[in-house]
Amino acid sequence: MVEKTDDDKLVDKISRRFKKLKADKQVWNTMYQSIGEYIRLRKQDFTSEDVKGKFLTSGIYDSTAIFANRAMAAALLGALFPNGAKTVDVTPPPDMENTKAVQEYYIWITRKLAEYMEIREAGLSLVLDEYMLDAGAFGWGGVTLHDDKEDFEVPIKFSNWDAAHTYIDENIFGFVNTVYYEKKMEVFDAAKEYGQDKLSDKAKEAILAGKVDVTERILVAIQPRDYVEPGKMGNKNKPIASYHINLETKTLLRESGFDYMPPTMARFSKNSGEVYGRGAGTDSFPDVTMANALAEAIIRAGEKQLDPPLAILDDGTLGSDMIDSSAGAVNVLSYQGRLPTSNPLFPLFTVGEFRDMRETLKETREKISQHFLIDRLLDFNNDVRMTLGEVQIRERIRGQSLSAVFNRQISEMFDPLIKKSFNVLFSRGFLGVVSEESEQAKTLKAKGVEVKLIPQEVVDRMNAGAEVYNLKYISPAMRVMQKEEVTSALTLMDTAIQAYQVQPNIADTIDWDKMMKLVNDKTGGNTDLIRPDEDVKKDRDARAKAQQEQFELEKLKTGALAARDGAQAKQMLEAK
Repeated sequence: MVEKTDDDKLVDKISRRFKKLKADKQVWNTMYQSIGEYIRLRKQDFTSEDVKGKFLTSGIYDSTAIFANRAMAAALLGALFPNGAKTVDVTPPPDMENTKAVQEYYIWITRKLAEYMEIREAGLSLVLDEYMLDAGAFGWGGVTLHDDKEDFEVPIKFSNWDAAHTYIDENIFGFVNTVYYEKKMEVFDAAKEYGQDKLSDKAKEAILAGKVDVTERILVAIQPRDYVEPGKMGNKNKPIASYHINLETKTLLRESGFDYMPPTMARFSKNSGEVYGRGAGTDSFPDVTMANALAEAIIRAGEKQLDPPLAILDDGTLGSDMIDSSAGAVNVLSYQGRLPTSNPLFPLFTVGEFRDMRETLKETREKISQHFLIDRLLDFNNDVRMTLGEVQIRERIRGQSLSAVFNRQISEMFDPLIKKSFNVLFSRGFLGVVSEESEQAKTLKAKGVEVKLIPQEVVDRMNAGAEVYNLKYISPAMRVMQKEEVTSALTLMDTAIQAYQVQPNIADTIDWDKMMKLVNDKTGGNTDLIRPDEDVKKDRDARAKAQQEQFELEKLKTGALAARDGAQAKQMLEAK
């Protein structure tokens, strides 16, 4: 018996884990398949083979949920990420001195981060749209970051790891830490990616025959590494392990590792104890199927009203014992006795009044829209005139009701995705270098990449292991969630201004610099509007100096006037 190699043992272990993950997900697949057929029409591959260009729409009579899911996805992206990566400002930590060099550097890296993430070939906008549609329908989805070390024009790229082909697990704290992704690769692409010698015999024969329709099943398994050896360098000793396995041959194609989890998997909402998420599609599915059944019944009833089945009298033996009630049907009715004087051809009205069904369908559609948050995300109600105060109260209530949705998407998807992108670009020097004479800087310059020196204040924090940046979102969603804080600050400011009229010393109780920075930060103001601390200090010192000089001058003038007046008084006394 041939002893198994370490790679064989590793493949066996991952295959067993994959089998378990597939079994765990199997209980969800029937629901996901139905959601794919009624709501997410492009994703219907949970219980059937993946066939490109397949459409299962013949049984769809009501598209309310399809529209609602698309509307919710667009509205959420518009609220959370309206300008793409430009929605985010990279700012220094609060305890870092805001010097001019530091401020200019963070303005620069904010711009560069947005540029690299928003490159069209990176695919971020398309991937986020697919992710949000999946999250709304199935309750979860993912975006994967790819660090292309050979590409200096598009260094990071993004792809959608969807609910149909991804399997996940989480750690004891409820965060996703294991992601398995099953994909089919055309044999020529697989040979280019992994080498032809690592493919199955079937794939090799297809390549020799020039067949382009043959695929190879590949599993990408990303999970925490079992053991990390302290001090050892290399990708195979990173905390996050990545394995590419050929499912046809059960062989290891590639092993690597990361300091971060490349896939960012987010759940729309989830029940305690469950790994997979639940979304508007899962919650609304009973109403979706009801709306579909009602719409089908109304269509069939309307068809029979427009083209009712007919009956024709016959005095022979052609009468039938069955009535065809379909639209346009003709039923031959036998009768006994004399031929009646009425019209021998007449319609059979088999449909009653269905106004109640229309009302029920309308109510069901409204419930579906509420499941997808359309009533809160999109408000086109102009029937009622409201005062400014009423509008503000209404907006605050809407914002509070959406805060949980916004916060979950920011904490599970956007924060991790942007931080991973920043860290990858930062580590490769695209967001600054420690020395312009380093090999990294020379390589970037040779490739035509703009190079900028990292300020010493930032380098010192890096060497100390401290955080070197914060993310500030400039989005409608963030403004909604921070509105209360801004309102409180502005109320305090107005109160202080009014109190100043009575007691000027009250102004000393407020740190006006912090007040202005807070308001600018929470309202999504441009970072450029806040001047560096050193410039502010320089102007204030100059102003204080000028005031002191003016005071001294006034003091000298006052002294001179007093001396003159004294001399005049003395002269007058002496003259007497």
